Amino acid sequence: MHQICYRRLLGKSASGENELGRLFDSQGQALRHNTKLQDAKYYDANFTRESFINLYPFLPAHFDILLHLLGALAKSTGGIGLRSAIKVIQDVLKGEGGTKAMADQPVGWLATTVTLYDELEKDIRRAFSSIHQAVAKVLIRFPESRLHQDIAKTVAVLQILGNLPVSVQNVAGLMHPSIDSASQLDAIQIAVDEMLGDILVPLGEKDGNLVFLSEKLRDIEQERGSIALRSVDVKRIFSDALRESFEPLPRVTLQNTMAVTMGIKLQAGSSLTSLVGDQNSIQMIVELVSAGDYEAAKNRMLDDSRSRANQNFIGVLARSSLELDELSNEIYRSQRISELHRNEPDQEVKDYCSGQLDRAAKLATQLQSKIKQTLQGGSFVFRGQASAVSAFDVELLESCKKMLNDVAAQVFDRYIEAPVRASTDAAEKFLRVANPTSISTALDPLSLVQTVSGRATFRTDHKAMVSIRDYIDRRGTVDGKRLLDDFSNEPFGWSPDTTRYILAAMLMAGEIKLKVSGREVTATGQQAIEALKTNNSFKQIGVALRDERPSIEMLGRAAERLSELVGDTVLALEQEISKGAAKYFPGFQRDYGPLAEKLNSLALVGGDRIISLNNDLADVLFTDASDAPQRLGAETSSIYDNLKWAREVKRVLENGLEVTLRDLQAHRGGIDALPDTGVPGELRKELIDELATIQNWLSKEDFFQHSADFSSQLTHIKGRVRQAASLMLDQQKLRLKEGIEALHYIPEWGALTQEERSNALSRLDGLALETSQDLVGLKKLLARDFDINSTLEDLKRSIQLQGQERARLALNEERAKSGDTGPTRLSRSISVPPRMISSLEVDVLINQLNEIRAQIGLYEEIDIEITVNSEGEK
Repeated sequence: MHQICYRRLLGKSASGENELGRLFDSQGQALRHNTKLQDAKYYDANFTRESFINLYPFLPAHFDILLHLLGALAKSTGGIGLRSAIKVIQDVLKGEGGTKAMADQPVGWLATTVTLYDELEKDIRRAFSSIHQAVAKVLIRFPESRLHQDIAKTVAVLQILGNLPVSVQNVAGLMHPSIDSASQLDAIQIAVDEMLGDILVPLGEKDGNLVFLSEKLRDIEQERGSIALRSVDVKRIFSDALRESFEPLPRVTLQNTMAVTMGIKLQAGSSLTSLVGDQNSIQMIVELVSAGDYEAAKNRMLDDSRSRANQNFIGVLARSSLELDELSNEIYRSQRISELHRNEPDQEVKDYCSGQLDRAAKLATQLQSKIKQTLQGGSFVFRGQASAVSAFDVELLESCKKMLNDVAAQVFDRYIEAPVRASTDAAEKFLRVANPTSISTALDPLSLVQTVSGRATFRTDHKAMVSIRDYIDRRGTVDGKRLLDDFSNEPFGWSPDTTRYILAAMLMAGEIKLKVSGREVTATGQQAIEALKTNNSFKQIGVALRDERPSIEMLGRAAERLSELVGDTVLALEQEISKGAAKYFPGFQRDYGPLAEKLNSLALVGGDRIISLNNDLADVLFTDASDAPQRLGAETSSIYDNLKWAREVKRVLENGLEVTLRDLQAHRGGIDALPDTGVPGELRKELIDELATIQNWLSKEDFFQHSADFSSQLTHIKGRVRQAASLMLDQQKLRLKEGIEALHYIPEWGALTQEERSNALSRLDGLALETSQDLVGLKKLLARDFDINSTLEDLKRSIQLQGQERARLALNEERAKSGDTGPTRLSRSISVPPRMISSLEVDVLINQLNEIRAQIGLYEEIDIEITVNSEGEK
């Protein structure tokens, strides 16, 4: 088709071809650029010198658009009354559509989509009446603007085609009027914006493309134009655009270590609204006023900036413009109409709502750009000085950064005292260093510790230390949270980690003291480390200046006493004494803590003294041994005296005194429990003085000085116990022998069988005890003595009962045999000499009487006759 058309209709003379060639050679590159199409899948936007000459006045893309447009029209009308492409080209060349004939056009003139629309207007009106009507509305709204009309016609052609993005760039490319014309892109963009902003023009946007709206959408568009503006929402839209105009927020770095970010606030009359970064120390307050009020507002802002309350505020004053308001209003209308119709089922309406949101986003970008332009023409105001924003840089954000850089240096003018960013664990690592001379630059970035001739000294005149010291001096004791907050804010701006690191150095230098759980900590031990370890742990810690320090004499005594206690040399320096106490006192707790219980178990005095010592040690360690120099260095040191006493007690007990005392106490208790009679009673009486002496020694705190005496007394007591046990054993053997003899004198003994007698005697023989001759043996003998007495009584009772029972049986048998049924009578006659001269005679009489006595229970009546024989007389 291309070849047919240019050979039959578009042929040129040789001179014409030469003329066109020269034009292309000079303007071809610019022409390609100005007519380049965006996302043109179906149209050839590139062309060569030859194709340009062959198809002129058409460009290849125009020729393809004509073919596709005819196809779209044919599809809509069925081809009825439609001209061919050749016929249309003939009409263009002859000017049949009302345009100027080709022959009358200057060389370089180009056919455009406007040309095609004009030639095919009748066909378009018949096939796409709604689009034709939309173009007609543009002609009515912009009767004097050929540009607006041509844009409408080009949009109409592209909308009919549907296969080429209807973008401003493509519209400008397809409307390019001649070879040597400049690009119309900017002018077309302005015209498109005017058309989009006119509620009577049915032009909208969909997915970034321009589109003519249907009747229904035109009604919605008119509804959009009549939407009442809500000042709150319009203000919000403007505030959002203002906030986004400063993204990312202006940020500068002081001394290459401290980042300072600006916050943004909007001043509208008496209302001040924070937009972003309200926690930042430096705030920029933006205020827009009318051009007539600009100077008055500037003077007011200058006066306000001199007050102390506004020392950290940067004012930005600019002249407001109607365009800012119009853009904000249009954004609100687009958002609002989309919100009202977003739930419509019609896909066309949905697409319209989506296009409105896209348009709102595009307008928001324009609003941001306009805000930046407006503010760039304004003034910065800070601490009574005004400066043009444009004097810093041509870009708003860069101007703000440069202004912020100057302001930050003034707001944080004391940051230079500690211009470092210490690590989170800097304070902890600093305090854990045993020897200050080994503190490295990494741990001490401010060089607060100086080493001269191998000796570390602290730079207490360092400005950072002086500032903190002055701060505490003015306020007294302050809590950690307030201290960190105040030094994090202006004019210092120190990071909390840096402040804690400086405080750690001041603690080590003896400049400050910490208050932890109500107790003062001055030593750099674990308590101090835990207190300064993190920002959270430090919040509840109190900080105060040290009022007084230990004297040289006190430090000397403390170092000497501690060296004696630990067996190692301790320097007469406060921190060294505290570190030594913190190191060794836990060992003293472990060594001497159990002594209290041990002394109590031995019934010794001093348990309370050990408890008091342990409490003192715990108190010292609770504050990292902060008061160790004072406790150990006082003229009279109870903790020192108690430690020496405890050490000596522990040593003597471990060397054998504990065993001796436990044995001695066992003997004391055992002897006190002995009965007061017999051999045990004699033993108690003999040892009463010795035991009293021992008790006297044990009741004194210097009991350990009597170790030898305790040993000799124990030996003496053991000897007397041994003698008593031996004597008691002999007595017990004699008692058993006498018991056996006593059994034979029982009247019923004769009634027992031989076996029964042997058993009884065996029970007594079994009670004979052979035991050790000591306190344990003595106690066993006492227990066996009771067993012997009990057994003898049991045997006697048993023998008597057995004998009586057997006598009763014998009596009953005898009465049965004799047939005697009367009462039983015991008749006996005892012959007693008038004089007894031996124990045997007495025993014989007693036995006779006991025998009678044993039989009395067998009889109902008794008849006892006692005869005194005196030379044969009764």
